[in-house]
Amino acid sequence: MATFQLRPRSNVANVYLFRATGQEVDLMSHQDRLTAVENLVQEAVWLPAVGDRGALRRAAGLTQQQVALAVGVGRVQVARWETGTAEPRGVRRKAYGHLLRSLTQPPATSTNS
Repeated sequence: MATFQLRPRSNVANVYLFRATGQEVDLMSHQDRLTAVENLVQEAVWLPAVGDRGALRRAAGLTQQQVALAVGVGRVQVARWETGTAEPRGVRRKAYGHLLRSLTQPPATSTNS
């Protein structure tokens, strides 16, 4: 007689696997899967390679102290992020990532006639 075990899967709500005779059947629909992937992409925070972080900041003419004040950390923490000895987390990762992404894009130019 096969036994069924209902267990939650990762952090995605309402996704369950049945375990029957050693095989798992995923009950997530195609649309639910796409939604889960989209949610994950929205939560992910891209950061440039460690070697590029300081270069982006310097190219924009910003100091580590300015970045630190904007993100809400000390200057030494920004230096650690730039050298790879630490990684930003949570809200600070989002803020730092947003800053660095913004620095990778050329500034908008005004077209006043």
